[in-house]
Amino acid sequence: MRQYALHIPVPVAELDPFGELKTAALIRILQLAAARASEDAGFDLSWYERTGTTWVVRLTHVEKLEPARHGDELIVRTWVSDFRRVRSIRQYEVSRIADGAIIARAATDWVYVDAASGAPAVVPDEIQRSLMPDGVATEQRRRRPRNTPSVAEPFPLRRVELADLDSLGHVNNSHYASFVEQALVDALTASGWSPDLATRAPHLRVVELEIEYFTSAKYRQHLAAQVSYSLDSTREVIAAIEIICDGQRAATAHGRWRWDDGDLPAALIAAIS
Repeated sequence: MRQYALHIPVPVAELDPFGELKTAALIRILQLAAARASEDAGFDLSWYERTGTTWVVRLTHVEKLEPARHGDELIVRTWVSDFRRVRSIRQYEVSRIADGAIIARAATDWVYVDAASGAPAVVPDEIQRSLMPDGVATEQRRRRPRNTPSVAEPFPLRRVELADLDSLGHVNNSHYASFVEQALVDALTASGWSPDLATRAPHLRVVELEIEYFTSAKYRQHLAAQVSYSLDSTREVIAAIEIICDGQRAATAHGRWRWDDGDLPAALIAAIS
């Protein structure tokens, strides 16, 4: 496999209220690593413009092992582990340079598409040979329960704004991580619990998140969320969240959130129970 390494400091503007790198920001760093890896292999933006093609994300899976904070220098190692006719899986490992600690592991399932129509296109042999020079391989894709939320009624989340859009004119896939986290907090708040946003306060932290994308959300469309959650242990919450765009399913997420300071507080347990 052809491996690429991206060195990047934790951007101070991408920290959350608790001084930790946002999940959405981590996903954006993964996107940057993927783009740089493609450029390093000879397939830069101009190449895709000439061929009228691009890649879009079908699924993102992230495991966050440790928080990254301001001052941390990160190294993102990335490689392609799978090619199918129109799809490819790219793997990532994010480490802190100072002590070698693994911050996160992730994978994205990409679909190669015609840039104008969005229709899937066959991945060229030259891309496959360049990114997997020792021979093209396939791997078993993740099989997880795809149960969509069914406990609560959908509730309004927000309207798509210009800042949410990417170069293709639809919501960038990293933004859905923020939508999902907000949806869970909104649902818990409606049940009687609200987060303490004081700096470094004990809080729920995403430790695993998988988002599958279905319909592209565009400017001024309205998003809603449907959320179900339960206790997985005295420290963890599991949740299934569906993001709905003008009545159509835009994305479905499954995730685990862990209380970072011992057991979950009584008020949060009461809101979930």
